[in-house]
Amino acid sequence: MRRLDSWADLEATFASLGIGDYFAGFAISEVVEHRKPDPRMYAEGSRLLNLQPHECLFVDDDPQLVAAAKRLGHHGVTLDRGAPCGSATDVIQSLDELLPIVEARRPVGPTSEPHQD
Repeated sequence: MRRLDSWADLEATFASLGIGDYFAGFAISEVVEHRKPDPRMYAEGSRLLNLQPHECLFVDDDPQLVAAAKRLGHHGVTLDRGAPCGSATDVIQSLDELLPIVEARRPVGPTSEPHQD
């Protein structure tokens, strides 16, 4: 899993909460010096995972950012947090709904290893 966000101390925060090990990398706009929907943010997330865009699932509560990820070749899902989702497709109501989506997209055969810095 990768996390795209704007807080430079996000990695340390997640580590202090005991959840840092669940993330292979952090594409932080303050570090990358670009913000979503800039394609370089999505590319950095893919690079951190050592995956091609079509191998990635992008989840966000902003349907426009999900649409941007899809235009770049990622799979995308909008998390509905009660704000209008417009014409967004692939909308989920809860993160609990992600597992079946991830399982359905899991590649058959050899898997990619996350990028190691």
